[in-house]
Amino acid sequence: SSASAHQPTQEKPAKTFDDAASESSDDDDIDALIDELQSNPGVDGSESEDDGPVAAGEARLVPEELLQTDPSYGLTSDEVLKRRKKYGLNQMAENNESLIIKFIMFFVGPIQFVMEAAAILAAGLSDWVDFGVICGLLMLNAGVGFIQEFQAGSIVEELKKTLANTAVVIRDGQLVEIPANEVVPGDILQLEDGTIIPTDGRIVTEECFLQIDQSAITGESLAVDKHYGDQAFSSSTVKRGEGFMVVTATGDNTFVGRAAALVNKASGGQGHFTEVLNGIGIILLVLVIITLLVVWTACFYRTNGIVRILRYTLGITIIGVPVGLPAVVTTTMAVGAAYLAKKQAIVQKLSAIESLAGVEILCSDKTGTLTKNKLSLHEPYTVEGVSADDLM
Repeated sequence: SSASAHQPTQEKPAKTFDDAASESSDDDDIDALIDELQSNPGVDGSESEDDGPVAAGEARLVPEELLQTDPSYGLTSDEVLKRRKKYGLNQMAENNESLIIKFIMFFVGPIQFVMEAAAILAAGLSDWVDFGVICGLLMLNAGVGFIQEFQAGSIVEELKKTLANTAVVIRDGQLVEIPANEVVPGDILQLEDGTIIPTDGRIVTEECFLQIDQSAITGESLAVDKHYGDQAFSSSTVKRGEGFMVVTATGDNTFVGRAAALVNKASGGQGHFTEVLNGIGIILLVLVIITLLVVWTACFYRTNGIVRILRYTLGITIIGVPVGLPAVVTTTMAVGAAYLAKKQAIVQKLSAIESLAGVEILCSDKTGTLTKNKLSLHEPYTVEGVSADDLM
């Protein structure tokens, strides 16, 4: 579906470009990460016979033949349907975890398991005071953590809505505005001042001069000059110039999509702070079990009643494990997250606060932080022979 359509008035570039243009290297200021990701640019030299849909997370190379679209006419409606069926929508796969499962996961952990066992034991002994206190601590820990991460997720979703959600492409010889997720490989995409590029692509306008802001990818605040045959990346913004590009990759196959996959793969662990807490919980759990075995053995030889043995078990369980630790830690980190929120920083995982607090040295280049493109310097540490003035 298109929001508007009219005949293109701008002069269109030649139909194809030579081999030298297709193999042109990217700008010198692209860092090593870009070079690594571009080693698999999503363009193949041969056509695949499999026209089936792409599975989530599966890379699909675009044959070079499919990129030889006539820039003055674009793709036909039938060809668009075929390519959308083969390559899917222009959107990255999202791992949407169930809210119920996310809430339940706050009850999972060595210390939480001991607390839950103690709560069941207290209920069996009709010790409703201990039962209520333990359940209250469990719910406090889960409630605070879940609400904080849910709010952070909602903020991130709102931010996503501010990204480019439309694109202007040439279809059947006409310029049409379409939803950005309907762009397919081989589409001819119009670029002009202010355009947020929704896909990866290659400039096809001859004698074209564009300045594109790639700071979201490289951190470089200065716009990069782009000419005929150069590559443009998803999430970049056109600062100056006009032209057209052929879409070479969409969705998870774009540079941003592949980078996001690397980040998700690297950040799939629990986090250092959570691992430390779980380690402490496991050690305490083992000590409690050993103590209980000793107490049960002693009670067995003294012929104590089962009720008294269970009361001993409940008391040792509550004393041996810091049942208030999860709630205290979660509440403390939630306070830290609220403080960071005042600084316009979004904390999606509470454990990330303590992990970042454990960083002693943070190295950065001249581009500063990744989030604000702004660098603040305080009491720099310099090596021998270099003064702070030399650094500045």
